[in-house]
Formats: sequence, structure tokens, C-alpha cells
Amino acid sequence: PEALRAALPGEMLELRPDSLLAAQAALRNAPGVFDVQVDGDTLHVFVDDAGRRMAEFIALLEASGIALHGGRAARPRMEEAFLYFAHQKEERRS
Repeated sequence: PEALRAALPGEMLELRPDSLLAAQAALRNAPGVFDVQVDGDTLHVFVDDAGRRMAEFIALLEASGIALHGGRAARPRMEEAFLYFAHQKEERRS
């Protein structure tokens, strides 16, 4: 299990936007983003550098009219790691 998390690229941000789907769409192709996952009322965004990208994403979401009600760097759980690799496998098939 720990090896799966260790194989993840970069870092993960947890973001709480007021509109999950709009924020997911806005961030999906943003620079430094590897993957965006929805988990309840939170987005898990896998990025190359959490500290650098947080300020960029706040500005991007604000420019898109999306309010952010919280955000932080977080350690991915097994669930997020599994979903990340499942998404990567699915994208390779497409």
C-alpha cells in the first residue's frame, strides 16, 4: 500500500470550491496538474508543486467566477492513489 502512494507523482491539494464541476473543468488542463478527482465536496488535485500551484489556482478559479472555501496540501490516501492510477490507465486506453 505505501509503495502505491510513493509512486504518485508530485503532491496533492485538497480544494473546496463552491462549484465542484466548474472547478474541475477549470483545473483539469491547468499547468502542473496531473489529475483532478472529486470526493464529496472536495477536489483532490495532483500537481507538480503544491506550494507554487495553490496561489495560481486561487487566481484561476477567481477569474472563472468560482469561490474557494478552503484549500491545503494533503497527503493522498490509498483511495486517491488507486483512483489516480486507474485514471492514468483509462487515459492510455483512449
